[in-house]
Amino acid sequence: MGHFFTHLFAEVSPTYANLIHADFQSIIDHHGVLDEKLKAVFTAYVALAPAEKTEVQQAYNNNSSIEQICNNVIKPAKFSELPVSIQDSLKALYGSKGALYSMLTAKDDYDAIKNRCGSLKGHFEKFREQNKLSVCPFCGMENLLTDYDDAKNEYDHYLSKGDYPFCSIDFNNLTPICDYCNKSGNKGQKDIPFEPRSNPQIQAELYYPYSSAFPDHNIQLTINATDTDLSEIDTWTLSIECIPAANTRRKTRWLEIYNIESRYKAKIAGDSYQWKDRIVSKHSLRCKKNNVPFADFKDDILDDFATPLKWNNGVLMKCFDEFIMNDPNCEANLDGIIII
Repeated sequence: MGHFFTHLFAEVSPTYANLIHADFQSIIDHHGVLDEKLKAVFTAYVALAPAEKTEVQQAYNNNSSIEQICNNVIKPAKFSELPVSIQDSLKALYGSKGALYSMLTAKDDYDAIKNRCGSLKGHFEKFREQNKLSVCPFCGMENLLTDYDDAKNEYDHYLSKGDYPFCSIDFNNLTPICDYCNKSGNKGQKDIPFEPRSNPQIQAELYYPYSSAFPDHNIQLTINATDTDLSEIDTWTLSIECIPAANTRRKTRWLEIYNIESRYKAKIAGDSYQWKDRIVSKHSLRCKKNNVPFADFKDDILDDFATPLKWNNGVLMKCFDEFIMNDPNCEANLDGIIII
């Protein structure tokens, strides 16, 4: 597709046949609808006025720059912002029900691509070779499938394929994600580059999923409560801060997109009894039975999730352990009766 648009934009008098890369031809031959949709885009584009062609070219370049969009350096273009005469043909090619996406979901069409280019499962396995952690990178709570599983997690369209042309098959815009993050009510089909709570016209700074620009980035969670009973979810708060503070706007948008605060609090409230029981049991075994000093026991508990991203809910259990163990009354409660 890059070959198609690069040559379409570059040639003064392009012809459709010259725009199809040789490696792509066998897929087009199998998928007749794709040939039809590509020709429709070609016909609509060549009929545009010069200024309109420039608009489409700019939209293509912008929407192919996912990291710059996330950094709020450039503005992504929506289908509705393109010249009217080319909107429908681009939606039929790139949209939520477009020909390119349907090739990856319709079995016969997908089999033809798989035989020619390899499978999505194979791509997922290569991805997992680079990222061994099985925790969802967007929430830190749920499992991702491993490359040994028969199935794979969905690839999420970070920028919605229903809103943004040229993004539906861009792997810089596709990320493995857990089902809970991807479901409606969390991310779903949210228009993530734009702020919904203040002004939907204001573009937000986002975390770019594949960025390595912030090696020291960290999310810090703090439970604010007057006692250790967290089952009443409305009686305590959860502070979620980021380091460096320069990423605060990205953090705020992440919280909104994935409904993070509500999900974190629900998990802590629902599982805090079992998490406290784990501490009580370990204290009984180590301190009461084996006479381990409390200071050493505390260090061990706080070390359990020192690398929280390696464990499902590790970020939450690390936060919870810090909340319990840093309570001034912790040792006395454990030696007597901890309030659960």
